[in-house]
Amino acid sequence: MVGGDPVVLRQRADEVKAAMRDNANTRGVNDNWNEFVKVLRLEVDQSKARALGVTSQSIAQASKIILAGTTVGQLREGDKLIDIVLRQPLQERSAITDIANAYLPTASGRAIPLLQIARPSFGWEPGVMWRENRDYAITVQSDVAEGLQGATVTAELSPRLKALEAQWAQQGMGGYRIQIAGAVEENSKGSASIAVGVPIMLFITFTLLMLQLHSFSRAVLVFLTGPMGIAGVAGALLLLDRPFGFVALLGVIALMGMIQRNSVILIDQIEQDRAAGVPTLGRHCGERGASAEAHCADCRSGCARHDSAVALGVLGPDGRCHHGRPHRCDRAHPACAACDVCGLVSCEAINVRAAG
Repeated sequence: MVGGDPVVLRQRADEVKAAMRDNANTRGVNDNWNEFVKVLRLEVDQSKARALGVTSQSIAQASKIILAGTTVGQLREGDKLIDIVLRQPLQERSAITDIANAYLPTASGRAIPLLQIARPSFGWEPGVMWRENRDYAITVQSDVAEGLQGATVTAELSPRLKALEAQWAQQGMGGYRIQIAGAVEENSKGSASIAVGVPIMLFITFTLLMLQLHSFSRAVLVFLTGPMGIAGVAGALLLLDRPFGFVALLGVIALMGMIQRNSVILIDQIEQDRAAGVPTLGRHCGERGASAEAHCADCRSGCARHDSAVALGVLGPDGRCHHGRPHRCDRAHPACAACDVCGLVSCEAINVRAAG
C-alpha cells in the first residue's frame, strides 16, 4: 500500500486486510506498521516563548530531563563506560502529570513553569512508519494455507484488490495504490532477468545447430521442435494446479534443450543410415521392411524412454530395470549408444545427489 497521507493510508490498509481475512486461504493477516502507540505532545505558545526568551530546544531538553533523562557524562569502571544520566527522582516522574513540575530558564535568568508556555496533550500514532520512493508505504502480509503457494492465493485476491483500487479512484483518492510484492514480485523479477537474455540464447542455440547440422533447413526443423514440450508442461501444471513460476520457466528452458538434443541425434543418425545405403532397416533393430526414418525414430524414442526411466530411477544405467529385465533397444546402434551415455550420466547424477 502506497500513499501520501499516513492516516488515510492506514484506513486503506485496513480495508485491504479485511479483504485478505475474508479469503479462506490466508492465515495471520498483519502489517509492518504495528499498532498505534500513545504519545505525549506539547503545544507551545510560540509568542509567549519568544517574549520570555525561551527556545524550543530548552523546552525539549526540560521535558526530556523530567521523563527520560539526559546523558551528562560517562563513568569508567575497568574496561566499561557507564553513562551518567540526569533526571528527576522516580517519585517525581512516575506520572505524566509530573511534567507540570518542570521549570525553564528564561533570558532574564529566572525560571518559569513549563505549563506557562506549553500545554500537554495525548495522541496516537503508528509505532513504525515506512516510506518507499518518498511516499508512505504499508506492507500488508499473511501466511497461506498448507499446500498452497503464495501466487495461487494472490491470484484469488487480485480481483478484490482491483475493485478496491477502482473504488478509491471514484472517491478521488487515486494516489493510493496497491502493489503486489512478496513471492509474486520476486518471481516476476527473476522471469524478467531471464527474458532479457532469451534473444541471445536463441541466437546462440540456432548458431550451434547450424554448425552441427550444416543445413539451414535442418537447423530450423530442430529449432522448432523445442517449443513442442510446452504442451506437456501446460498439461502437467493444469493437472497439478500449479502456477507457472520462475522454477517452471527454468524447467521449460531445460526441456527445450533436451528435445532439441534428441532431434539433433535423430537427424544425424538418419543421414548416417542414408549415407550407408541402408534405408530399409526393420521396425526394430535387425528387422527389414521400414525406412531409415522409421527405424531411427523408433530407436530414438526407445532411447528417450530409457533416459526418462533412468532419471526416474526405474532403470539402471545398463538398460535393465530393477527386476533385471533388459530394455528392448539395441545399445550397439550408434543412436542408442549415444542415448545410453546420456542415461548413464543422468543416473550417476541422481546417485551423487542421493548420496549427498
